[in-house]
Amino acid sequence: MDGPAIGSAVLFTDSVGHDHLALVTNTFGTTINLVYASEDVSRTDTYGRQLERATSVQHQGVAIHAPGMFWRGVTEEKREAAYPQGSAQLERAAAGG
Repeated sequence: MDGPAIGSAVLFTDSVGHDHLALVTNTFGTTINLVYASEDVSRTDTYGRQLERATSVQHQGVAIHAPGMFWRGVTEEKREAAYPQGSAQLERAAAGG
């Protein structure tokens, strides 16, 4: 699978599981760098809402994620966490940490 083209829109799921509409700034196969507008209303400047960046973000089909830090196409369904049932990682993710 190749990554999206630079300038393409993707959905980025951050480390706490929130989705952001993002733009691709660089691509390395299925790993990308991206930028998105901050959802924090206090993070504004003369240009508007400040930008946030994420680097080396893997596609949800490649990344082992719980609950986030992956990207997917804007029409792709979000996959659930990829940790096995009963694992310590799954228990920490379910507890919010």
